[in-house]
Amino acid sequence: MEVGAGQFPVHNAFHTDVTRRFSLDLACDCQHLPFAEKTFDLVYASHVLEHVRQPLLALQEFKRVGKAAYLRVPNGNNMAYKVDHTDGTKHLYSWNTTTFYNLLCTVFEVVDVGESLRLIGFEHWRRKFLVYATVALSSKNELSAFCK
Repeated sequence: MEVGAGQFPVHNAFHTDVTRRFSLDLACDCQHLPFAEKTFDLVYASHVLEHVRQPLLALQEFKRVGKAAYLRVPNGNNMAYKVDHTDGTKHLYSWNTTTFYNLLCTVFEVVDVGESLRLIGFEHWRRKFLVYATVALSSKNELSAFCK
């Protein structure tokens, strides 16, 4: 399942977003997902958590409905992504590698956080979620995590 699919959803996933502005499968709040436990092999959320009022609640929901999660947020060490309500991004939160890792560890048992892990294809991660593996690339603009 992709949370916060927006206008560029990933291929072969169930798409959710908070609004129906985009073509998706379901409009819902990621802090209260209407699915049974472990419905999805993987929950994918890219640049969603920084917009959510209660990111801890959203993470608890991701763990509840998914067997694993792949998460991406802007890197708070990059000045362009600091919490600043004057720039129109509506980022409510900002994390660096340590604070993002600590947040995720409050919910997930196994976490790998990096400054540039990228999704190498949704199907790759969906098939490999039981194999704890990550791929590091060369971007400092975002933090990514693979959790279960």
